[in-house]
Amino acid sequence: MEPLPKQLYSALTKYKMKIRPFKALQPNFNLLTSPDAFASEIKKNFKDFFTSGMIQEQKEEAFFIYRIIDDGQPHTGLITGTAIQEYLSNNIKKHEQTLNANEQAHLHKFLQWNTTMKPILLVYPSVSTISNLLNKYTSSANPDFEIDFELIPQKHQFWMVTDPSWLDKITKLFKTKVKTAYIADGHHRIAGTASLHEKFPKLHYNQAFTAYFAFNEVKVLAYNRVIKDLNGLSPTHFMAKLSKYFKIKTLNEPSKPSKKHQLTIMLHHEWYQLTWKKSKIKPLIVDDPVLLDSFLLNHFIFPILGISDPRIDKRISYIGGDEGLDGIIRKVGDDPSRVGICLYPVDIKDMVSLSDMDKTLPPKSTWFEPRLKNGVIMKRFE
Repeated sequence: MEPLPKQLYSALTKYKMKIRPFKALQPNFNLLTSPDAFASEIKKNFKDFFTSGMIQEQKEEAFFIYRIIDDGQPHTGLITGTAIQEYLSNNIKKHEQTLNANEQAHLHKFLQWNTTMKPILLVYPSVSTISNLLNKYTSSANPDFEIDFELIPQKHQFWMVTDPSWLDKITKLFKTKVKTAYIADGHHRIAGTASLHEKFPKLHYNQAFTAYFAFNEVKVLAYNRVIKDLNGLSPTHFMAKLSKYFKIKTLNEPSKPSKKHQLTIMLHHEWYQLTWKKSKIKPLIVDDPVLLDSFLLNHFIFPILGISDPRIDKRISYIGGDEGLDGIIRKVGDDPSRVGICLYPVDIKDMVSLSDMDKTLPPKSTWFEPRLKNGVIMKRFE
């Protein structure tokens, strides 16, 4: 969705990020026997879970300090409601195009459930006063709620903060210190919320459900690809075509690329390191100094494979960064007509630069960690 004309939101220029507390829905922790099963089933069974008492609503409005401990590494953020106008006026910036079908699907689910299942993950430049306030609170009190996941071992901790003076302090800090936030995950959810707000401006879709994590609390992993056929080319013929664009080196073992403008591929049980030839990318850098590898892939390589629109081509499988090389190896398997493509992770500075220029990355360009899970904290539209 394109931002609305700035003159329609001129009143917003007197503040920066406008957040507010909310009443949360959470699992009934006394009845929660398998967090992994609950998170995977919540979308299908929300109404049954809600009516049976598996989901309960907190009685007070609050902010939630949210910590995810993943592989021993803590990631701490803040869950809030955020005025949807912040997105419409481009203070919350997107970096990926949304697909109309996915946006429509989220809009339908919101109308059906009157609830959103997980926060939109927003990242923002670190602010020491905000980080210090969050860390001071978490070091002085035990979490109010805690969930341990087993399939991907993680601990999710929540501090429910209702103290008026603390709420006022953190609200003012976001209002005065956080000028811009960037969508790391949840492009379709926030676009769906904005669509409902525009269709029903007098109803209760004026708040996006958001989780703010500072840049230094997240990491960006690559979003890799597996293409299920070579468009009729043999592996040898395909590699010959790639040699027009890359310096190619055979690898002795599966490896990730070591720098930007380099990628690795798996083809017919072999791994190769491909480095873009400067003669191919130098003319493009003049007009696009960021020049992402995912753009180069779409622009030069996908046409060789007969892929004209990677957003809708069903021959492409996307492998999340948490699956690593194993995900590529598993998906390619023994099929000689499949190719796995491992990209170098997008630097968060590049993502910010593109977002600030109101440009978008190709779909599935970034995989942010930590990943938020469905159902651990939810919000009603109210």
